Amino acid sequence: MGFRESLAKAKESVADRVKTPAIPVVLDGEPFEVVFYRVDSLEWSNATAKFPPRPGVPLDAAHGYNIAAVAREISAVAGRVVEDGVEAEQTAEDWADFWSVVAPASARLIEVNVWHLHERDTLEEILRAKKALKPRRNSRKKSA
Repeated sequence: MGFRESLAKAKESVADRVKTPAIPVVLDGEPFEVVFYRVDSLEWSNATAKFPPRPGVPLDAAHGYNIAAVAREISAVAGRVVEDGVEAEQTAEDWADFWSVVAPASARLIEVNVWHLHERDTLEEILRAKKALKPRRNSRKKSA
């Protein structure tokens, strides 16, 4: 498949975006699940540029941005609450309220999943593509 065909296919699949697994959270003693979809590369880049690394946080320093703040930033556009198996968008105000009351352990789990979805998973995709592009060596031995 050529570049233009792959580009067209990628554009068609935007509706079928990749998402995190369902992440369990508890609000006021009630269990819920949330999922986060992968945002496009421009939106991710803009979010990471807005939030510099927190001083003294090695993970932030390693990646060059505040991982917690970026997860919170994109939640209004990429996050969904799952109730009775149905994903529902929430308002930016609801997400701001959510982040103010969700348990720290749940917040960390969300941050890790959002980072994984945008950074680690995409790096693995790149490495697989790079491997596929390497020319294959001729396995036949030359005759003398």
